[in-house]
Amino acid sequence: MREAVGSTFLFNLMIIFIFFFASFLAIAVNYSQAFQMKNRIINLLEQYEGEEGAREQIASLIQSSGYYRVANCEADEHQITDENGRALPGVCVKRNTNVDTGDVYYSVKTFVSFNLPVIGNFFTFPVKGETKAITNLD
Repeated sequence: MREAVGSTFLFNLMIIFIFFFASFLAIAVNYSQAFQMKNRIINLLEQYEGEEGAREQIASLIQSSGYYRVANCEADEHQITDENGRALPGVCVKRNTNVDTGDVYYSVKTFVSFNLPVIGNFFTFPVKGETKAITNLD
């Protein structure tokens, strides 16, 4: 009987280890996707020198990548909209101006979320980045 109790403890320990390992992998993949999406949006904003020129490309990027998160934008941030005026999910953008030089740069925020089927949204945290100074704006 002692061997049965000992193997049950070992079995439970293995299940807990597998759960934590799978959770770590899921969070790492989710973070990688959010980080990659942020970098691609920053590259498009810099390439097209602002939000107006890059809006269509950002919309197609988000729609083709399958990146859909709930965006918790702050009061001074906004979501990028597509050509129909619909807000694109999971991306917050803020236009900033450097007071010393007058250059414009953008802050981009994407989100990492861990959503479990029974529990729901387990946690969400932002991944932030900024463009270089954009000087050719109208």
